[in-house]
Amino acid sequence: MAIHMKNGKIRRGVSLAAAALSLALVAPTIQPVVAPQFAATAAAEEATNANPDKKHFYGSVDKPGLTQPKLQADGSYNVDAIASGQITKAVDLTSAQTAGKDVVSGRAQILTPKGGALLTANWGGFDSIPAGTPVYMQWMDSDGAVSPVYSTKTSDTIAEESDGKGSTVGGKGTYAFALPQWVDAAGKTHRFKTQGKQRYRIWVEPTQNPQTGNTLVPLRTAPGMVPFAYDRGNGGGIGEFPGGVETNGNMAKTGVWMFEIPDADGVNYMKATGDKLVEDPAHGDYNADVPGYLTRTVSGNVWLETGNERQLLNGATAVADPKAQGYTVYASALTPDAIQKYERDVRSLPAEKQAAATKKFLAENPDAIAGTVYGKTDKDGNYKLRFSDKMFTHEKTLGAADSFQKNLYMWVEDPQGNVVPSYSTYLQPVFQAYDQVNQWRPSPISAINNAWSAGAGSTRMSRLYNVRFAGVPYTQVKLDITNFDATEHPAAPGDIAEAKLTGELPVTGATMEWRDGSGKVLKSCKITSISNLTDGDKDCSKFEVPADAKDGDFFYAVVNNGYNDIASDSFIVTSTPRIADVADQEGTVGKTIDPVKVNTTNLPEGGKVVAEGLPEGLKLVESKDENGKPVYTIEGTPTKAGNYDVTLKAVDKDGKPITDKDGKPVEQSFKYTISDKETDASKYEPQGKDQTVNKGETPKADDSIANLNELPEGTKTEFKEPVDTTSEGDKDATVVVTYPDGSKDEVPVVVHVGTDSDKDGITDKDEESGAKNPFNNEPTDPNKADTDGDGIKDGDEVDGSKNVHFGNKPTNPNKADTDDDGLTDGEEINGNPQVPSITIKDKDGNTKVISGPFYTDPNNADTDGDGISDGDELKNGTDPTNKDTDGDGIPDGQDKYPTDATNGGNINPNPIAEGTPDWDNGSTPAGKDITLPNKGDKYDPNAGYTVDVKNSNPANGGATASIDKDGNLTVKPGSAKYGDTITVTVKDKTGKVIDTVTIKVGMSDDQLGVCVGASAASAVPLLLLLPVALGLVGNVPEVRDIAGAFGKKVEEINTGIQKTLGIYNPELATQFKYNVAPHMQNAALAAAFLASLGLLAGVAATQCAPGGDQLSSNLSSDKDASGTTTTTTTSNK
Repeated sequence: MAIHMKNGKIRRGVSLAAAALSLALVAPTIQPVVAPQFAATAAAEEATNANPDKKHFYGSVDKPGLTQPKLQADGSYNVDAIASGQITKAVDLTSAQTAGKDVVSGRAQILTPKGGALLTANWGGFDSIPAGTPVYMQWMDSDGAVSPVYSTKTSDTIAEESDGKGSTVGGKGTYAFALPQWVDAAGKTHRFKTQGKQRYRIWVEPTQNPQTGNTLVPLRTAPGMVPFAYDRGNGGGIGEFPGGVETNGNMAKTGVWMFEIPDADGVNYMKATGDKLVEDPAHGDYNADVPGYLTRTVSGNVWLETGNERQLLNGATAVADPKAQGYTVYASALTPDAIQKYERDVRSLPAEKQAAATKKFLAENPDAIAGTVYGKTDKDGNYKLRFSDKMFTHEKTLGAADSFQKNLYMWVEDPQGNVVPSYSTYLQPVFQAYDQVNQWRPSPISAINNAWSAGAGSTRMSRLYNVRFAGVPYTQVKLDITNFDATEHPAAPGDIAEAKLTGELPVTGATMEWRDGSGKVLKSCKITSISNLTDGDKDCSKFEVPADAKDGDFFYAVVNNGYNDIASDSFIVTSTPRIADVADQEGTVGKTIDPVKVNTTNLPEGGKVVAEGLPEGLKLVESKDENGKPVYTIEGTPTKAGNYDVTLKAVDKDGKPITDKDGKPVEQSFKYTISDKETDASKYEPQGKDQTVNKGETPKADDSIANLNELPEGTKTEFKEPVDTTSEGDKDATVVVTYPDGSKDEVPVVVHVGTDSDKDGITDKDEESGAKNPFNNEPTDPNKADTDGDGIKDGDEVDGSKNVHFGNKPTNPNKADTDDDGLTDGEEINGNPQVPSITIKDKDGNTKVISGPFYTDPNNADTDGDGISDGDELKNGTDPTNKDTDGDGIPDGQDKYPTDATNGGNINPNPIAEGTPDWDNGSTPAGKDITLPNKGDKYDPNAGYTVDVKNSNPANGGATASIDKDGNLTVKPGSAKYGDTITVTVKDKTGKVIDTVTIKVGMSDDQLGVCVGASAASAVPLLLLLPVALGLVGNVPEVRDIAGAFGKKVEEINTGIQKTLGIYNPELATQFKYNVAPHMQNAALAAAFLASLGLLAGVAATQCAPGGDQLSSNLSSDKDASGTTTTTTTSNK
């Protein structure tokens, strides 16, 4: 990444690809967290005086080959060997002496319910995590030196191949690090060589499964077994394969495996509610016999896995691991009736499809779960759950697993209620058999005991035992040595190193240790808090460098969970005097610079730094730090323009040069450029933007600058180096921005190379998966640049690049009005051009025209916070960006005359009042009632609310509406016909409108049947453009999922029709949204509808649109009714 200094500050381009690893040397350990804590943070602090030159950053030297390290905004160095083109096929990963030299690779996967699942990374039966997911790596040298954090991204472009050794490499989810060498402050080069005394770790941050919206959390890693743990550089014996031990950094078949938590929309949808959520009647007493709960039980044990055993062929074991006392085990089971449907709708699908299908199945069958039983673990981690035969009516099977045991989902929660990722059968939210995933079950493995009970009146039993959970709770902890490091800030003998921790410690306990380069522990403290690193009289927040430490010695600190180091940092010792590097600087005549810090090490008593060649007006200032050591900064205001070569020299008390161990003077040089006026480059901050191009297409540099329109006229852009688009993947690039005055900026960006059919900035693959959509990962239409038709391209919506007035926050590409304020996102982002001005009367009675644009927040329905939605304000003629439009001191929401400053003081009767109920709009088939729940504040049935009902077609009357005591609004369409719109107006007792609700009337079941049964000769299939139609109903998952079950067959049929006829009817797509979607939960109609598509049976737009010939000829026998308006006063029933 190109970084340069301006007045002493680093400036970086902003790229969506540079997501967030807010931890530079972070070691997440094992501790439970709740799902919202998994959200990534993109804030990376700007370092001071960091040097952008490759030869200097972290002491790194240029790495030969295609992959060059690039500093990312998250503090890691990107070394993606796939994106660079160094790795192009699977065999490259194990080619240790050629393309794979110094390459560490593996695969990141989701733990799907696949039978026969193995623990090794080369077993490819699991689903991969989304392509483009960041993966991180860090290593420790044999002398204790800790490397920077390196990053890469998963890729689906490397096809799986045999490695010639009986297994495979590559496949979806493959990642590859091309590790560079780096140089420490003593000049020693560090290279990862897969040596036994070296150590390394690989991790993935929690992310989201785009198919389900659930959180994916790392459960297992190779190396380390548990996430974020270091392991031997030549492999820990859990599947990794070093290609050149002791001589080369090639390491293949590493892996990261992700556990899925059912937390989409903040709700565990696998847990029953109400009286179906039952606590075990024994309340944690493992040995209790509870009458009525003896015949069906599930029992086992829970412990917290520390990774003390490197299991490869057997499941995790509890040997020496702490017991999970006070944790809660849950078990949900399907009803006998639901099991049959589940077998057909879910279990028949490939394993990687079953989690999404389960979520959909439960949404469509809310009574499918017979119940959920939960119970606490005892002091030994044991638990037993007892199930009543009244609630769980499954037939018991003698000697074999019964249907109950084959259709369970179980999980563990910590005492705070957080789901604990665990080795078990139940790795993904899917109902399955107790023995489904082979080696991933902890040892000893679960088994059944379905026999007759003993004694008189014996009955059949359903007992499942040894159902064990090896919990791997998740946290992050960061260890940072704050005053010394391996490159720019070495320590000297006798110095005091200081360390701090941030994050959370593992629940299994932690020890902080200071070690020398050989690994010998010099200081150790058992710690229980990140803010208190003391243990008795020992304080591990500080460490004194031994007096006999030699130049080049390393010392490092770690946090250990009892078996594995899970956080680390190091520093080097040198007694050689040194002045740290200073980046080249820029300044402007007459503008005070930000102080430039000059760091020194090991200057002798009386030694100091002097500066030569500083620009006029600047000086080197000496002060003292808290320990009395000299500190130097360059300060002042430049007075003369020019290009200055500055040299900083170390001199002794007599003014003579101080020399290093080689007899060379200790000094540093850098350039200082002073402009006689502020340059454009110092005035403007170009912001980087990801762009997507098709393979082989040449990207435009302009498209990689998000705020190009804010830069001065005449600004030019170009890529510093041509972007390679001959292969797919994410390509790092640098845009050079040249301003009219000749000054320049360099902006790091990412170019996504793929297939982007509609040129909206998102690849077709990402549109179809929804991977780039922050709004529940809903898919968008890959053939329509603006899926929701709001005037903003899908790519610009998801990256927020057009929303410049409100923090570049993304908007929903599937919803034209993200915040439901009555204005489309395009209108809001573009300043609401449909309302060019508003007219008011000021305090003096003068007419005043307020001209737009009126930029409103597309994610906030009430931009100015006056209690009136933006859409209502523009309708009422008030300014949505000013809470007091007429300036009379009364907010618009309280002003009876908000556009007349001469007449105020009374409450405005027009806007929606605060603290009132609110209902969403809806759609319903003709002849069917619809009930809308209250989404606003609590409904008071005694408040005197009234409802008015009107039909858009007065000829079709009889529609009524009422509100029950709980605030549910029920609308009965009466004689309303397909295509009508019913408008319900809710008013308070004063007559003020508090909400207006519209109901679209769709086809009845009979009418839909006519459309389904129409002949192919009728011309256009109703689902002609299925992808477009589905995009329009992004909030109706039933439609998308039903269509998805037909997979490529549906796609091929539709694509063929489109290409043949060249037809797209947006009105037809809209009719699908309002008239077909409500019926899709009717399984028979849905099947018939899509089957008709499969047979190429179509129906013309004129036939299935309102008033179409086919419908009117077959279904128009109803008599017209006169339009009526009814007023209903709600009462407390």
